Amino acid sequence: MKYEIEFLKENDFSKVSKFINNEWKKGHILSKSKNLFDWQYLNLNKSYNFIILKNKNEILGILGFIPSCRYDKNLIKENIIWLALWKISEKVKIKGIGLKMISFLKKNVAHIGIGVNGINKSHPNMYKALGYQTGNLNHYYSVNKNLESKLISSTKEYNHPSINQKGLKWKILSENDCRNFEEQFNYKISTHSDIKKTPIYFLNRYIKHPYYCYQVYLIPHPNQKEAALISIRMDKKNNSKVFRIVDYYGSIEILNYAGFGLKNIVDEYLVEYIDFWSYGIPDKIMKNFGFKIVESQHNVIVPNYFEPFENKNNEILFAYKNINNSKNQFIICKGDGDQDRPNILKKI
Repeated sequence: MKYEIEFLKENDFSKVSKFINNEWKKGHILSKSKNLFDWQYLNLNKSYNFIILKNKNEILGILGFIPSCRYDKNLIKENIIWLALWKISEKVKIKGIGLKMISFLKKNVAHIGIGVNGINKSHPNMYKALGYQTGNLNHYYSVNKNLESKLISSTKEYNHPSINQKGLKWKILSENDCRNFEEQFNYKISTHSDIKKTPIYFLNRYIKHPYYCYQVYLIPHPNQKEAALISIRMDKKNNSKVFRIVDYYGSIEILNYAGFGLKNIVDEYLVEYIDFWSYGIPDKIMKNFGFKIVESQHNVIVPNYFEPFENKNNEILFAYKNINNSKNQFIICKGDGDQDRPNILKKI
C-alpha cells in the first residue's frame, strides 16, 4: 500500500472531518465546526497547518499543529510548533509512519522547538525516546474566602489558599494597547523561557478569539520598569463563576507582586476560585501569589472541565523539545497548543 504525506487542502476537509469523528472521537467539535477548525489551522494564504496521510483518496492519518508565529509573524525565528490531533488509522500496518509525518513537519516548517500539551498517558516514554522532556502541568488554584465555595470539594477543616494582596493594580489591555505596546507603555517584558510571546501574540491568540471571551492584563512590577502579560477567561456553573488563568508571559518574579491586582478583579466579578495550569514556575513564587497545587491526596477536588462540567480532578501531560537548547528552560501554560479550546460553541 502506497502512502502519501502532504499538507491538508481545503477540498479534503470533509474527509478530515469524518476521520476525526470516526477515528478520534465521535462528535468531536473539530469534526462538526469548520469555522473553529479554520480559526485554529487555516492560514491567510488558504493553506492549513495540518498534515494528512493518504492512500489514493482515503485519509488514514492526521497531524495538526499550531505554530506560535501564527499569532505574531515576528516570532518566526523563535517559532514553537505545538502538535495537536495526531492519529493514525488502525488500517495502517506500517510501523513508524506517524514519525514520518513528524519528520515531514520538521522539514517543511521552520521552528526552534516542538511541544505537545495534553498527551496521552501512554505516550511519555515515546517522547522521551525522541529526546523530549515530559512531565505534568501543575494545577494551581486560589479561592475567594469572601464567598462560599460551591464547586470545590474538600473536607471542612481543609485550609484552601487565598490571594496574597501584594503589588499594584492590573491594567486591562485593548486591541490598540497591544498593537502599540511600546508607544503606550514604558515597561520592559522579559522572560527566561525558551517559549517567546509578544503583546501581538496575546492580541491574536486571546483578545480576537471568536468564541471565548478572554481578558488580557498588564501586571506591573512595583519598580515601574518591568511588566508581565496574563490572559484570563471565565467559566460558569449554575450561579458560580471561576477564573481560568490560561497564559502568562514575563519575568516570573512579577508574580510575587501580582496578588493585589487579581484580588480587585476577583472581587469585582464575584469569582469563587481561580485556577492556573502551568509548568516552570517555582512553587515558592506561586505561594507568594496566593496559589498552591491541588492536593488530590487530601480529597481536594478543583474541577477543570466545564464543557460539559465534570466534578473531578484532571491531569495535563506535556512533552517539549528545543532543538537549540538542551537545557530546555521553559514555561508552559494551559493556553499553549489547543488545551484551552472550546468543546461547545457559543459565539461571543
